[in-house]
Amino acid sequence: MALKISVYVTLNKIGFKALRGVNTFSTSSCLDGRQLQNLEQYRATSDVFNMTVAENNAFQSQSGTFPAMADGFFAFLEPLQPGEHTLVLEQSVLNPVQPEYNFASRTNYVLTVEP
Repeated sequence: MALKISVYVTLNKIGFKALRGVNTFSTSSCLDGRQLQNLEQYRATSDVFNMTVAENNAFQSQSGTFPAMADGFFAFLEPLQPGEHTLVLEQSVLNPVQPEYNFASRTNYVLTVEP
């Protein structure tokens, strides 16, 4: 079973400004209580591409076509044993230049692997 662990940053004109001044970004992941190591070596960033946002979208964002990019950490796990597993993802950004873009999140996933 391959698992993609990712953080996406979508950049429109405001988003490009949001990255200016970012000097602290951290991410960590834990599977069944064991810390996943060296996540920083799995960071990948795309080139800028055009992204179309539909009207009445789930994020209640402005519709239209905007420049965007993906920036994330991608790791694949070895196949998991059947049963229940807990995956915890944590991310944070500290932007001293524009603190309105600071954020932190923690997401807990319960994975059920069937034989």
